Amino acid sequence: METKTNLDLSEIRKVSSSQAMLRLADSVLSLDREVVSEVLTTYLYFRSLGKTNRDFVLFLTTKKMGTSADIGFKLLPALASGLLSDRDFRSIMVGILKSAIRNP
Repeated sequence: METKTNLDLSEIRKVSSSQAMLRLADSVLSLDREVVSEVLTTYLYFRSLGKTNRDFVLFLTTKKMGTSADIGFKLLPALASGLLSDRDFRSIMVGILKSAIRNP
């Protein structure tokens, strides 16, 4: 009998090698280095202050609209494609949304 951890690892390996996830990774890699640095720094800064993910997203969408738009335009095609074509990818994304709604 497989342990929960082994099942998790198996699922992660399967999804991480899917075309949907690889397209999303390519989209993330196409972002400018400065954009990625700014987003990571903002996220870590907010987390260090004990702020929520919702605070982080609100900040990006209100104070950094250009950055948010750049990220959105580059990631949206890969996200849409994955959501439409890959059941496992879709399941993970829906789980993320449900978690965000339950635990803002």
